[in-house]
Amino acid sequence: KPIAKAFGIVGFIRFLDCYYLTLITKRVKVGSIGGNGIYSIKNTETFPLKPAERAVSATSTSDGQGNDPSSMLLSMWNRGKRSVGLGLTNREIAELRYQGLYQVVDLTKDFFFSYTYDMTRSLQENFLFCTAQPFPPPPFKDMYAW
Repeated sequence: KPIAKAFGIVGFIRFLDCYYLTLITKRVKVGSIGGNGIYSIKNTETFPLKPAERAVSATSTSDGQGNDPSSMLLSMWNRGKRSVGLGLTNREIAELRYQGLYQVVDLTKDFFFSYTYDMTRSLQENFLFCTAQPFPPPPFKDMYAW
């Protein structure tokens, strides 16, 4: 089952716990250069990339399904503690702080991309490279890629 429809990948970032994938979920075409569409980001979503956590260990289940009432109650209690900030380790608190700082970055303002046009080079450079050697495309400028 798909979890998101994406128009592009902004990138990957890692804090303390795991890697995160940032996807472009909404875009708008703002123009074109030589027939190549230029887009602006309208919305992004960030997803953690880590294995699913098992809420209950296999040794504490009575029916093999994890539906034991005491284990379900313990799981609910732990989720409740975390939702109000109780019982978090220093590492988890730092992870949440880094996530919050990353969410402040506004990719919807003054961030443009194209699927077919190299926006890391000037119009003149792109024109010269296209007339001189159409394939393979020249490498992107390192100062614009992190």
